[in-house]
Amino acid sequence: MTTATQAYDPDYRKMEYNGIFRAELRGLWEMTSDMMGGPFVSHAFVNEETNMVVVVEVFVFAPEADKRNLIRSMEGALYTISFPKAKK
Repeated sequence: MTTATQAYDPDYRKMEYNGIFRAELRGLWEMTSDMMGGPFVSHAFVNEETNMVVVVEVFVFAPEADKRNLIRSMEGALYTISFPKAKK
């Protein structure tokens, strides 16, 4: 699977959500040896408790279907991710 760049370049944004800096990448993906592809959204942020970078991605593959509503509902799940506080 690769990022499709023939039609559109991926869009990169920096944002802050609930006090956490996030990097967002959105674009189109495609299979190199098959006729498959669709939109994707990727969020990367740092888990402050563990100092680890967390990358969460959502992909849509829905031939002959409107993908806008599908990717938007899956993208909403990216904003619900949280981590429990570490016990001290």
